[in-house]
Amino acid sequence: MPSMGWVYGDLENAKEEIKLAVKSEEKKYLPIWKIIDKRWDEKLKNPLHRAGYFLNPYFYFAKKEAIDKAGVFMDGFVDAMHKFYPNDDGVIDKISQQLPMYQFQRGSFGREFA
Repeated sequence: MPSMGWVYGDLENAKEEIKLAVKSEEKKYLPIWKIIDKRWDEKLKNPLHRAGYFLNPYFYFAKKEAIDKAGVFMDGFVDAMHKFYPNDDGVIDKISQQLPMYQFQRGSFGREFA
């Protein structure tokens, strides 16, 4: 099973591939997208999946502007943090302080391996 950081992104990519396969003809791809979105809304569009997508550098840095602009991924990340650490503001504060390092590839996050 793929991890949460991959499921969301792979579904986005699959939708785009379907669109390309039918030469961007809306009447052909939109019904398929609606089926995907219905299942996706029921099962996958939750804070944990959004946080996983946000924290997956493969997707995040390829689509950084769109992901940051959408805001729902950061919201998912924040919601997930509060679920994992509901009564630990110290941990949430440490994570929040390190988040810009990830977003702007600073420190250890700027290494090629990261």
